Amino acid sequence: MQYSYAWEKLHAAVFSLIGPESLHKRLEAAYMHFVISRIEPSQLPEDIRADFSSLKNKLRQKGIGIKAMVNGMSESEAYDNAKAILSMYDSVCRYQKPY
Repeated sequence: MQYSYAWEKLHAAVFSLIGPESLHKRLEAAYMHFVISRIEPSQLPEDIRADFSSLKNKLRQKGIGIKAMVNGMSESEAYDNAKAILSMYDSVCRYQKPY
C-alpha cells in the first residue's frame, strides 16, 4: 500500500465535499484535511505531485486563514478546487491494490 496514507487523507477530503452545506463550506472542510494531514509530495504518485503542491501552497498564503481564503473564491474557483481534490483522489485510487 504505497500510497495508503495519502489515499486515507484524500478520501476524507473528498468525503467532506459531499453534503448539504454550501460548496464553500464543504471545500473549507476538505482543505482542513490537507492542512492537518501532512501529506508530502513524495507520498503521492509522481503524476499528481505538482498539482498537489500547487493546491497546498494556496492554503499557506500568509495572513489568510482557510475560511477567509475559501470565502474569497468565486463559485467557479471553488468548483475547480473541489474538482482538483477529486481528481487527485482518483489518481491515488488507481495506484492502490484492491483488497
